[in-house]
Amino acid sequence: MRAPPAAFPPGPVSAGRPGPVDVAADPAYDLELREVTRAFDGGVVAVDALSLQVAAGELVSLLGPSGCGKTTTLRIVAGFVEPDAGQVLIKSVDVTDWPPERRDIGMVFQSYALFPHMTVEANVAYGLRMRGVAPAERRRRVAEALELVRLPELARRHPRQLSGGQQQRVALARAVVIRPSVLLLDEPLSNLDAKLRQEMRSEIRQLQQQLRITTVFVTHDQDEALTMSDRVVVMNRGRVEQVGSPRDVYREPLTRFVAEFIGEVNFFEGRLGVTTGAGTAFVTRQGLTLTVAPVDGGRDGEPATASLRAEAVALLTELEAASGRLANRAAGTLEEIAYLGADVAYRVRLDDQTLVRVLRRDDAGGERLAALRRGERIWIGWEPGACRIIGRG
Repeated sequence: MRAPPAAFPPGPVSAGRPGPVDVAADPAYDLELREVTRAFDGGVVAVDALSLQVAAGELVSLLGPSGCGKTTTLRIVAGFVEPDAGQVLIKSVDVTDWPPERRDIGMVFQSYALFPHMTVEANVAYGLRMRGVAPAERRRRVAEALELVRLPELARRHPRQLSGGQQQRVALARAVVIRPSVLLLDEPLSNLDAKLRQEMRSEIRQLQQQLRITTVFVTHDQDEALTMSDRVVVMNRGRVEQVGSPRDVYREPLTRFVAEFIGEVNFFEGRLGVTTGAGTAFVTRQGLTLTVAPVDGGRDGEPATASLRAEAVALLTELEAASGRLANRAAGTLEEIAYLGADVAYRVRLDDQTLVRVLRRDDAGGERLAALRRGERIWIGWEPGACRIIGRG
């Protein structure tokens, strides 16, 4: 469906907004943000010197809690919010001072923003009509877009006659029918129920890959970001904490914030010890000696924070713990069991009073785990490589 974009119309001359030195744009990127900054009344910095490059055909998610700056960043790209500093480039063209309608972007809003008095067909055609596309071509492209989102039979209905999922598809068709250089999605699944969210995130990803359309997706939902994205940008207080593949940000978090925001994780405060072939020794503040993934350049006695994913922890019998199969082992009391369907969450209070979260598949431990009860004595264990140092000094 997507055709090579036409040249941008001439944009206004920059008004002299402070920004970085204008280096040559890289044509490999459909979208570039260069040191973009935006503060609001009261001096609150919503976006703080943010730089990001999005390659052609890539889907990048901006992930973070409310107030982290992800939606403001998206609105700056769209042209709805003007940055105080920095540059926005689309297809190597500096559009920082351009209004939204000249930026060659498609956008799906959290509320979908469909025109209630228009039919589905008219809603989808709106952007084409504003661009002066001839009626015959307009009808052809609208029909094509509705086929893509599997709604051709609903063309004559109005938004009030549609379900939430159908409205979301119409909004998506309206955004892609103009064949934008960049598609922006502002938490488009947040108004849907859990089952429909799962279905729609799969459909959006398939459509994005089919069209090879460069996409920026804003969400606070880690599952959406991990399952849909080529890369995830984790944001906190207007800054980027980490950019990487879903696997990288989950398995190799660079900061405590990233580790804590994505998934269930345990933290241990302590000091580094000697590094050997088996890993690096680590002694917690409570005196528990562990072996963690090797630390480059670690100093003996250096303060550090270790992270351990909840699903990396095994529940052991005393006999299994004594076998030494897992390098890290500790005894404690089972304080909580929470059945989550496919998974079961446990909380174990170690003998040194450290609380450890454990997440296991419901069918992984057979009858033994199913028979566990609160207050039981239990052992836990994990491999050295599952425990990583994420903060030092």
